Amino acid sequence: HPGTCSRNILNPDGEARELPGKCLITLKKGDILRHILAGAGGWGDPFERDPERVLEDVRNEKISLESARRDFGVAIDPKTLTLDIGATQTLRAKKKRA
Repeated sequence: HPGTCSRNILNPDGEARELPGKCLITLKKGDILRHILAGAGGWGDPFERDPERVLEDVRNEKISLESARRDFGVAIDPKTLTLDIGATQTLRAKKKRA
């Protein structure tokens, strides 16, 4: 898939105001600026990536649990950070049928 764009969000847990990539803004004490880095594009079908490698990316905080499920079809238990092989096979089978 193609890469993703970066994002800038002022006070993400409050007003969550999206900011442009380049701007001048005066921050007030207590403001929070969240910058989400752009992601590089991938190579090949992400649903064919080795689930163990996806799990490694989650454990290394390179991708979220939600991204593992949505983008790679890999189900990971959020409490133990272990693969759910059965759920992963089901997710990937649904993708192939779609």
